Amino acid sequence: MVAGKRQAIDSAFVKANAAMSSLVEREIMNDAATYGKQLDDHNDEAPAGDIPDENTKPKPRKNAKVDKKANSKRYSPSDPDARLSVKPGKTTRLNYSAHISVDTQNHVITHIQAFHADKGDAPCLPEILTHVAGNLKDNGMEIEDVLADTGYSGEAALLFLAGNHIKGFIPNRPGCQSRESRQGFSYDGEQDRYVCPEGKNLTFHNFKKAENDNTHKIYRTSVKDCRDCPLKSTCANLQGFKVFKDSVAKDLYIEMHERMQTRQGSKARKVRQSTVEPVLGTLINFTGMKQVNTKGLELANKCMIMAAIAYNLKKLVNGIPAKIRRRKRKLPGNHSDAVINTLSACLLKIANILTAFSIDYKSKWPNNHLLCNLIIQPF
Repeated sequence: MVAGKRQAIDSAFVKANAAMSSLVEREIMNDAATYGKQLDDHNDEAPAGDIPDENTKPKPRKNAKVDKKANSKRYSPSDPDARLSVKPGKTTRLNYSAHISVDTQNHVITHIQAFHADKGDAPCLPEILTHVAGNLKDNGMEIEDVLADTGYSGEAALLFLAGNHIKGFIPNRPGCQSRESRQGFSYDGEQDRYVCPEGKNLTFHNFKKAENDNTHKIYRTSVKDCRDCPLKSTCANLQGFKVFKDSVAKDLYIEMHERMQTRQGSKARKVRQSTVEPVLGTLINFTGMKQVNTKGLELANKCMIMAAIAYNLKKLVNGIPAKIRRRKRKLPGNHSDAVINTLSACLLKIANILTAFSIDYKSKWPNNHLLCNLIIQPF
């Protein structure tokens, strides 16, 4: 049922078991002595007029954009691993991010993993593909193609794909431009420099780390080159020279853009949409992955794995031709069939895992009625 050669990857927010009203401000005490002094200063009971009214606390706005630094300022004590996140048109809430890899042959889940909701998709891709490659290698298969959406377009993802000789089909972000888009400037690949319309060279100067952990290559002219230039007022910066910034993966961005313009790239976009998005919808709407009822990233990851197990078990059962299923029900001793034995062994392993976690089948932890029924009454 799994070919392993082509994997479609996508992500979705999963609601955490924490309310927005539980958010508190982060307090950082650098000195224990300072903290003790503050406790001593507040030993006396505060006057009634100085007690803050709970009703005066600002309430989160619906459909508000989340500040990029909001998670560094506030957190939920009931679930510190949950993070504030929001999608366009949705309500801001505490979430986890579920990343899923699906084999395109029969839509079988090859890996699922929980991440913090404030972490971008591109930095998660190397870890996801490492796990997927390990799962497939155990069965003698290797990844050749990876299909993902624009969210996974990033320096870390492209460098990982190139380093592991995996062909990616990931559309670039709108702001990603080619070198030819800089009008009037030409790029000299042999010397690794830009040439301006006046013939001055923008040579490589240094590397610079960006806020999103990306690394930029800085190309610039000297102040002397731009001093007498007639285009200085419209071209140079306030310091008197021209600067360009390129990602260290600029060539990989250009290669990816050219690949997505081909017929194969257009087909890969449609295959991804028809493969991984229906699987995510099934997990969220029918296997209880809309919200996790646990606390912490580790247990949230287990909930997502259990939902994926239930989905794959259903795929395995439906993979048996209907004629064979009807025939086996009528024949005596059909429980000795190899397929039935395989299913029984799988269910027994899952039951052992749940027992190891000391989880009762009536518990809401698995959040998956289909899996519970299969474990209790496999046949």
